[in-house]
Amino acid sequence: MTKTRVDLLWILTIFAIGQIVTGLLFSLPFRPIQAPDSGYYLRAADNFPSSIDSSYIGYVGFVGLLRVGLALGSGPVFSVVTNSVGVILAALALLSLGRRYSSEIAGWSAATFYLLHPLINQWTRYVLTETLFFSGVVLTAYCLTRAIDLKRWFWGPLWLVAGLTYSLRPNGIVLLGAVITVLALSQRARLPRRLTIVAATWATILLLAVVSPSLSAVHGDFGSEMWKGTVVHGVPETSIAMPEPTGLDSSNAALIGYALNHPVDVLRLGTTRVWWELKQVRPWYSNELNFFLTVSMTALHSLALVGAWSMRRSQLNLIVISISVPFGAVIASTWAIWEGRFGWWFLVLWTVWAGIGVNRLLHPILDRLPTRHPLRRLANRHEDKADLVNVVSDSNVSMAEQNSPRE
Repeated sequence: MTKTRVDLLWILTIFAIGQIVTGLLFSLPFRPIQAPDSGYYLRAADNFPSSIDSSYIGYVGFVGLLRVGLALGSGPVFSVVTNSVGVILAALALLSLGRRYSSEIAGWSAATFYLLHPLINQWTRYVLTETLFFSGVVLTAYCLTRAIDLKRWFWGPLWLVAGLTYSLRPNGIVLLGAVITVLALSQRARLPRRLTIVAATWATILLLAVVSPSLSAVHGDFGSEMWKGTVVHGVPETSIAMPEPTGLDSSNAALIGYALNHPVDVLRLGTTRVWWELKQVRPWYSNELNFFLTVSMTALHSLALVGAWSMRRSQLNLIVISISVPFGAVIASTWAIWEGRFGWWFLVLWTVWAGIGVNRLLHPILDRLPTRHPLRRLANRHEDKADLVNVVSDSNVSMAEQNSPRE
C-alpha cells in the first residue's frame, strides 16, 4: 500500500473516531443538523440564483452548494457530505504542512488535533458555513506554500481555493487580502514596492468593508454593538462599558469614526472579544467542558508559541500571521460568538505551530534513542526541508528563491 493511501486510511480512521466521540459527548444526532441560520440558507437555495440579494451575496458559494444538493435530492445531506470531504482534505493539508516545515510528528499532531477537537469537528454535521470555511482556510494556506515553492505554476489552484472560500462567508474577503500579502512579500522586488502592494490591498478591503452591501447588511449593527460594549453577541452580561456615541448611526463608516475618536476604549473592547475566542471557555458551558477547554486550549497556545518561535522568520509564520491577524481584526471590530466558532477561522492553522512545538519538545528525548529507532526517524524525517524555509526574504530577494533547494 502506498504512503498516500496509508495516510488517507489513518486520517479517515481518526476522523471517524472524532465524529463518534463528539457525537456521544454532545449528544448530537448522527444526521444533518439544522441550526437557525440553516433555514435561511436552505430557503435561499430553493430560489437560487434569484434569491441572491445584498443579504446573501456574501454566502453565494454556500447557497449555491445547497442548491446543487437540493437538485440531487437533499441539500442538508449534501452539505454534510461536502463538509466531511473538506475536513479530510484539510487534515491531509495540515499533515503535509507539518511534514513540510518540521516532521512526521508535527504533521500528525496538527492533523489529529484538528480531527479530534470537539469544538472543531462538531460543526461537520451542521448545515452551516463553518466547516467548509475552516477547511478552505487550511487549504488556502497549503496552496500558498505550494505557490511560493513552485512560483506561478500553482497560482491557479491557489486563487480557485481562496475564491471558493471567500464565497462561503463575507469575512472571507480578508483571506484574499492575506493571500495577496503573502505573495507580495514573497516576490523578487524591493521592499518599498512590496509594502506598497500590501498597503493598497488592505486599504481597498477597508474601503469595501465600508461601502459593500454584502458586508454592511449582514447584521447592520456593527457600530451600535461597539458602543454598547458587546463582547459576545447576544449575551449582554459579557458587555463592557464604552463611551457614548455622538449619533445613532450604526453603519460601518460610523464604526470607523467612533474607533478613531475612542481608540483606547475600542482597542480594549476588541482585545476582549478576541480573548473570548482564543480561550473558548464560556460561563454557560458545563464545568467538565470548561475544564477540557482550559487544558486543550492552554496546550494549543503554549505549543503554538513554541512552534512559532522555532519557525521565526519563516515562510510558515508569514502565512499563518498574514491570515490570523486580519481574522482577529474582524472579530475585534464585530463581536465574539457564544460558542466560539469564529476563533477557529485562524486557530485551525495554529495546529501546525502546535505540532511543530510538540516535535521541538520531544526532540531532546528522541535524540537519546538509537539512530535507527523508528520514533527518532519520525522526528527527523523532514528536518532537512525545515532548514530551507527558515529565512524570510530581505529587501530584494524573493522568499521562493531562498526556499529553493540548495544544489
